[in-house]
Amino acid sequence: MLLSQAARRRMYRGGRPDRVARWLNRLSAAQFSAGFLTPATWVTLEVTGRRSGRTISCPLVVTRYRGERYLVAMLGRRANWVANVRAADGTVVLRHGDREEARLVEVEPRDRAPILRAFLAAAPGARAHLPVDRHAALADFARIADDYPVFRIITSGRPAEHHRPAGRRTWGELSPAQRTAVLVLGSVEVALTVTAALDLARRPAGEVRGPKALWWPALLVQPMGPPSYLVWGRRR
Repeated sequence: MLLSQAARRRMYRGGRPDRVARWLNRLSAAQFSAGFLTPATWVTLEVTGRRSGRTISCPLVVTRYRGERYLVAMLGRRANWVANVRAADGTVVLRHGDREEARLVEVEPRDRAPILRAFLAAAPGARAHLPVDRHAALADFARIADDYPVFRIITSGRPAEHHRPAGRRTWGELSPAQRTAVLVLGSVEVALTVTAALDLARRPAGEVRGPKALWWPALLVQPMGPPSYLVWGRRR
């Protein structure tokens, strides 16, 4: 993993994303929505904000368990998207190349333990935020289940567009907004990668956190690699 668990927790101190985390979330939301170089389980949740009335977007990882799909709040009950979903009576849109209208139904705490364990297996970046090891017994997950909301995804949109595998859409099938997102994200990722690579090449090993040899392949991990190096990989 590019970031230590401590660094990931610092990004969400108090259950809220800091400036860097908010920027990365916006970038990920646009990328997941376009379905650009991401697994099919990485989606952008769109829900009406309970205070603003505007559409709020949040990048999430879909957890599959016993033939059903679930969304898990890695930050627990204080997660903003959880409050918005509850206020919207579960009415949301999921995006990953296609637009999927759905309803989220909250899972009872007594049924969450196996889903939480499956979530940690599917979402390595979330492991820093749950106080249980991903290999722990179900009883350990049951003890924290009340603090981590889980929602089952019930499809209510257009069946013909659902679950199309990532990478199958042609450029002509993308909407203008999705094309713009792909172009912008591609440009940003290239610029960050080039900037990080030049800095890493010129920077003495003593001014880099960790072995330089490990950072080179890390820069190829998009979208997290280059900004992770630029923010945390350099000694000031």
